[in-house]
Amino acid sequence: MSEIRRTNVSVVIPCYRCEETIRRAVESVALQSELPSQLILVDDHSGDGTLDSLRKLQRIYGNNWVKIICLSQNCGAAEARNAGWAAATQHYIAFLDADDSWHPQKIEIQRGWMDAHPDVVMTGHASTVEGAMVKSRPIAKPYAPAVPVSPAMLLISNRFSTPTIMLRREITHRFDGSKRRGEDYLLWLEIILSKNKVARFPMNLAYIHKARFGAGGLSGDLFLMQIGEIDVYRKLLSTGLLGRGGYALLWLSSWAKYVRRVVVSKLAD
Repeated sequence: MSEIRRTNVSVVIPCYRCEETIRRAVESVALQSELPSQLILVDDHSGDGTLDSLRKLQRIYGNNWVKIICLSQNCGAAEARNAGWAAATQHYIAFLDADDSWHPQKIEIQRGWMDAHPDVVMTGHASTVEGAMVKSRPIAKPYAPAVPVSPAMLLISNRFSTPTIMLRREITHRFDGSKRRGEDYLLWLEIILSKNKVARFPMNLAYIHKARFGAGGLSGDLFLMQIGEIDVYRKLLSTGLLGRGGYALLWLSSWAKYVRRVVVSKLAD
């Protein structure tokens, strides 16, 4: 790792009972063409062998690169990410989930574009669902540029999954620790509705190793996910970032999308 150029990015991975997948996630960070200067692993009081796995990875990659934070109680991914964010030292923060992984050029492409566009505070990119192992293909220059995302586009549909996000550390908004579902979507909307510029790359630079809907874990319960999304719009309404008319339209649209997802999920069974 010492021969690879380190760049001004801190990576935050919330970890909860992920001893079977965390090595793959960490390896995908260590194999970046531009190595982040800091990797923060936040154990969300897993209570199993996860913390031992994190310490093994720290011994492999060095405690000067891997920082472990242990939460005293299980708080959820939002607070785990906030804890990592608070400990970050670099200009940019990138988030990865413990059961996902990255394309080797993700940091290089995303960080380079954001350096050239200092008015953009957050970027994301496309992602793809893959099996347990992925063989990444190199992406040739010139890289496809990020495309601006408007508030209306993001309100209609969440165009960012958390493992695709890179943002500037000085952003004052944080994940809502009271939410266990939709906390990421709420943060993206708070950022863009506060008149900040965000953008999205068209390339698949993250690999999701589980089905987006209908799989195990938090994404497995479609109804609770739906309630989480409605709560996002409700919170935006209560803070004045969303008007009543917009809330009503989004409420109807959200429930229509939910019905479609349920139908697709049942057809796939």
